[in-house]
Amino acid sequence: MNEKSAGGVVIRNDKVLILKRKNGGWVLPKGRIEKGETKKEAAIREVFEESGIKARCKKYIGYSKYNFKADNDVIRKTVYYFLMEVETQSDLKAQSEEGFVKASFIKYEDALNLLIHNSERSMVVRAFKI
Repeated sequence: MNEKSAGGVVIRNDKVLILKRKNGGWVLPKGRIEKGETKKEAAIREVFEESGIKARCKKYIGYSKYNFKADNDVIRKTVYYFLMEVETQSDLKAQSEEGFVKASFIKYEDALNLLIHNSERSMVVRAFKI
């Protein structure tokens, strides 16, 4: 089964938005692209749903692919990432329904150390080079 998602590297004041899961792992905001939705629309929606931040896409920065097992099926996932900037200031609010306990803007170096996926660290590095 194939699954497509979109997300963002949201930068504000040289800090990047990352989310902490209940299990303690830090990740970038991302989620499934819904039927009839563009990659950009999905990235904007997911960032807002997962963090409470309204952001806009500035530039597409790349994708990652990986496989995982769910209910004895192998899922082939592709995640498309955008460099994003905060559109309106709002309160950070982690989406507990998705298993997040914290949403924070973290300094670049600290974010690279906290993110649990190499592919996400790579996207942050790309975003800060732009």
